[in-house]
Amino acid sequence: FGAMWGLVPVSPTPTVEDQIDLALTTIRNAGLSRGTQASLNSKLQAALDAHQNGDNAKACAELRSFVNYVSAQSGKKISANLATELTNTTSDIRVQLGCS
Repeated sequence: FGAMWGLVPVSPTPTVEDQIDLALTTIRNAGLSRGTQASLNSKLQAALDAHQNGDNAKACAELRSFVNYVSAQSGKKISANLATELTNTTSDIRVQLGCS
């Protein structure tokens, strides 16, 4: 039994699907109006569907549309903190997809 200090377990990178599911859960639990929630969900679902169909360019476009909507509603229908959280999550997804 040797000492094993310095070894840090590597956690796997969440999949695109996992990250979108997390964003959908965050939106569902945020207390947003039904219309705002539906608009956000539809954009994320479209991105997920495109990714699962192998069309990452379309997924990237849907995620860009999602971020634009979040930015436009930040401080209005979406709190600034939630907008930041959703934008950061979406940025991570876009990096993973290789969006430009």
